[in-house]
Amino acid sequence: MPEYTCLDGILAGHVFSWSSAVRAGETVTVEVADVGHGPGPDGAPEADYVLARAPFAGRPGELAFVAARGSWVCPTR
Repeated sequence: MPEYTCLDGILAGHVFSWSSAVRAGETVTVEVADVGHGPGPDGAPEADYVLARAPFAGRPGELAFVAARGSWVCPTR
């Protein structure tokens, strides 16, 4: 399973695995589920990333931030 590191944006530094390779120009959407809180008023938080560099020789690929949607702030109690 190929791995990809988010270079920037709200998920910078996080590593994700996909069951298939991300192709050049393809945008992938990561939806974040927080079991402690339901989705905010804007829906579940999502982030779009595009392939910046493909995985090579055992190194993870790299994803560049495009856009974010939803509520990324955990509500206070």
